[in-house]
Amino acid sequence: MSKNLPLVAHWDSFPFDCRDVMDRFKLSKFNYFHKDRNAGLMMGFWEVQEGSETIGEVVGGGSADEVMVVLEGEILVSSPGMQPQVARVGDVILCMRHRETRLEVQDRARAFFVVWDIDVEEAGRIFQTEDRGTQSSSGSKELP
Repeated sequence: MSKNLPLVAHWDSFPFDCRDVMDRFKLSKFNYFHKDRNAGLMMGFWEVQEGSETIGEVVGGGSADEVMVVLEGEILVSSPGMQPQVARVGDVILCMRHRETRLEVQDRARAFFVVWDIDVEEAGRIFQTEDRGTQSSSGSKELP
């Protein structure tokens, strides 16, 4: 798939084909415009409104690492034992394996994310959205 990727990924270049089906946010839609099952890598854009999630609860209990670059809005980031911080435009959020990370959005935010080193078993469930269009264990489902 890498050969088909453009040199620049513009916000509107790829459709938002996944949404959060766990009702954690008023709106949560995203896409994986690049997936590499063998490398355990996914990247895409996320648009979200009002709500929260704890990353350790989403991708197999923290079975992957993820970084997000905030493109618009603000995201409150917290983790047990650490001072909460507000991530603003240009900031990078680090969701590291086995560290519970809570993301809270009061209004609206957009981000670019990269998830890597996904556990092999978890990758099989996550990539089902690509292979069969079924709900993944991350709580996402392809949009119709």
